[in-house]
Amino acid sequence: MQNYTRNLLALLCAVAMLFSLVSCGTQAQGEEGEAPNKVEANSVAKILERDGYLEGIWWPWFTHDDLGHGLTANETMVKYVSNAWSTVGVDKYSDKYLLEQIYNLKALGFNIMGYEGSIYAEGVIFDEAGDVLGIKEDYLQNVRRLLNVCRQAEMPVLWTVCCHSTSAVSYYNLEVWYRMTQMYAVKEVADHYVERFVKPLCAVLAEYPDVVVMCATTSEVENEMNDPDMGNFTEHRETYGVTKESMLYFVNAVADTLAAELPNVDRTLCGSTDNMTMYSETNLTFIGHQEYNANASADDISKFRSPLPMLATEFGLGDGKYPTEDELVDAQLTFRNNFKSKGWSGWFMWCWSNQSGGSSYDLIAKNGGITDFRKVAYEIHDYIEEYRAEYRGETLSVNTPTMFFHSGDGLVEWIKPTQSHTYKLERSLNGGAWTTIATTGATVDSVGRKYTYQDTTLPTNGKVQYRVIVTSGGKTVTSLSNVVDVLPPAQNLAQNGGFEDGLTGWTKFGSDGTYRATNATAHTGSYSLELDYGSGEWQGMYQPALQVKPNTNYTLTYYYKHAGDDTANNCYCFVRGGDGTINAAEIVGQAYMNGGNTTEWKKETISFRTGDSDKLCIDFRVVAGTHTYIDDVMLVELL
Repeated sequence: MQNYTRNLLALLCAVAMLFSLVSCGTQAQGEEGEAPNKVEANSVAKILERDGYLEGIWWPWFTHDDLGHGLTANETMVKYVSNAWSTVGVDKYSDKYLLEQIYNLKALGFNIMGYEGSIYAEGVIFDEAGDVLGIKEDYLQNVRRLLNVCRQAEMPVLWTVCCHSTSAVSYYNLEVWYRMTQMYAVKEVADHYVERFVKPLCAVLAEYPDVVVMCATTSEVENEMNDPDMGNFTEHRETYGVTKESMLYFVNAVADTLAAELPNVDRTLCGSTDNMTMYSETNLTFIGHQEYNANASADDISKFRSPLPMLATEFGLGDGKYPTEDELVDAQLTFRNNFKSKGWSGWFMWCWSNQSGGSSYDLIAKNGGITDFRKVAYEIHDYIEEYRAEYRGETLSVNTPTMFFHSGDGLVEWIKPTQSHTYKLERSLNGGAWTTIATTGATVDSVGRKYTYQDTTLPTNGKVQYRVIVTSGGKTVTSLSNVVDVLPPAQNLAQNGGFEDGLTGWTKFGSDGTYRATNATAHTGSYSLELDYGSGEWQGMYQPALQVKPNTNYTLTYYYKHAGDDTANNCYCFVRGGDGTINAAEIVGQAYMNGGNTTEWKKETISFRTGDSDKLCIDFRVVAGTHTYIDDVMLVELL
């Protein structure tokens, strides 16, 4: 099997090189109004040749509270489930924010990102009976927008084409199942789906040969079946109709279309049962399989009798309980080792912990914002780096100090090596000479494995890039940042965010706790906000009626720490729209500062989009037993 896989990958490399030569003269369409840019085609074979293994991560939601997976409104879910599905997640974020997330996932070592582009049939126009009439234009526009950001970050993508509706009926409404599964059950509707949705989508994906390197025909395909012979997979449906035969027709129709419309792009699917042999005649180049369990074991690919190389297209640790981050790290790396040793060609991570609810959200949003990565992310970064060095026949005597995204505001962050080392941070303006701006012993904020440096000597304009040079054991390694325009200082719309003027601009609500400005501790300056729980929950401090622009992207940042490492420390930050008061029901952003996680200052970032109102309210409140400090509250418009 392994010899077959190596031979197939060698063939894929040769084919990819041939297509690269052919595609050098092709042009990819950029944003509307931009001149087309020449791009070099990318491929899975190139990634495997360079890195030895696909280190993937799913990024299906922009943040986990965005329904519809972000690219367009979903009228079917609105009609039969909830008006909440009318939101469009991508509208909530600026391109810079999206770029920051993707760039930093790449910085951690992930060399491909999975994106489920139509998980609940987003973008599909249905009639009342479930026939497919076409594809939504705003969906295609947002596909381009996302792929343009991936292009800028140089992040390859596995794009999942087709919808996955099993949880739509399990969690929501049987009518959703009827509407979304006619394409699985009825040949004519499957043909309409291919002609009216898949082909127009492929025309857009073909504009990004450097980005889209693989397409999955569908996600968890077996779970969509409701076959008298195979069973009712979700145990919540009332009627049969999607048989093995009809589903195979659908999958093959989509796979054949991808092969014809995107000849340079590898094809897979995301299967979730052991019945993988049913796809042995499907026009795929990789077999994808989901694995979920709590003990981090992985199946040997020989059990599937697949003639194709296999990918773990989603894996998670199920309901396993990992009380410490060290245990979670061990489980993740054990999972990865098991996949690699048993012949898989790569993995796509889904869950980071049993609390994650899915995807990179648990890595990013729950842990203080995109640039405040948790220990498991650093450990996986080191592990991937060490594996790649071994694969390339290199000796890794020091971990490369990977640099995260910087926006041009002078904030520079990088992962520090585990080895004892010295460093030198340098800056280049407008492509000029490198100048040293910090060395070992400089004032650098070091939290966990991350260094943070604030460059206060930037000019008022120009392009800036940073590099950090690390020396350890006689070996020197260098890491480069991205290049961006210098940004003017952001205007803080929050009043007295550092609490240096006491509680000016802030209002107390509730009477049982101690809520005050204190000089007992501070992140910067001399003062911070102290929230000391008394006997009343959901009380605290707020700042109302902040003036903002309607339907505009903003970021709220602040630092917090708990007085003690106590799991009773629980408090929230809410950002409220509407009339901008403490009672406004419209919550546009929020963060939960749970206990037992930090007695050191930690940065929290809440990115959100305002609604139709031009008012906001920032609301810090305690839940139970907390003694927490807040400092450096900053509300800025995302440019």
